[in-house]
Amino acid sequence: MAIQACREKGRETFQTPRHEVLCGLPERRTESRTQEGYQGTGGTPPVSQGGDRAGHRETCIVRNALKGGIMFITDEDYKVVIGESALKVVSQVSTENRSNAEMEAQDEMAGYLRPKYDCAALFAAEGDERNRLVVMYCCDIALYHMAASLPQKMGMEIRKERYERAVKWLEGVQAGKIVPDLPVVLDEDGEPVSGTFIYGCQKKQRYNW
Repeated sequence: MAIQACREKGRETFQTPRHEVLCGLPERRTESRTQEGYQGTGGTPPVSQGGDRAGHRETCIVRNALKGGIMFITDEDYKVVIGESALKVVSQVSTENRSNAEMEAQDEMAGYLRPKYDCAALFAAEGDERNRLVVMYCCDIALYHMAASLPQKMGMEIRKERYERAVKWLEGVQAGKIVPDLPVVLDEDGEPVSGTFIYGCQKKQRYNW
C-alpha cells in the first residue's frame, strides 16, 4: 500500500548516520519567525505531545529527503497559492531560503499532528500519495516564513491571512474536530497506538418535558 511504502521509506531514510543528518543543519531563524510566526497559538509554538524523540526522527527524515533532492513541496504545488514571479520575490530567489522555510513549515505542522498521525510517513509521501490539504497548508506556512524576512515585509497581509487559516485547520485537527485522511501511528501489530486519539463530548443539552 502507498502509506506502508511511505513508512518504509521514512525508516530507511532515518537510518542515515547522525553526523550526516546534522551536516549543514540550517541555524538561521529570525525573531519574527519564532515570535510572530505562531499567530494561532498566542505567540508560542504548539507543544508536541509525541515527545522529542518522535520530533527528532521526523526532522531527520525531512532534512535527509531535502539533501537527497526529494521535496515534499514542488514548484507546481506553489502555483496553487502564489504566482511564479511572486514566489521568486518571496523566496528572494534563494533555494536555501525556500528549503529552510519548508522544513520549518513541516516541523510546525508536525507539532499539531503528533502523536495521533504518523508524520514521518506523511512527509515522506510523494506525488498523488500526498494529502492535498496538507500540501496546500504547508505551502502557505512556508510562504509566511519566507515573507517574514522580506524588506518591509512586502505582501505580508495575504501571507498572514493564509497562514492563520492553515493554523486554524491544524488546531481543528489537533482538537479532533477535523479528521483528515492521514496515516495514523501504528504499533508492532499494525494497530493504532492506544492513547493517540483525542476524545471529546457534546455540549450539555437541556430538555423540557
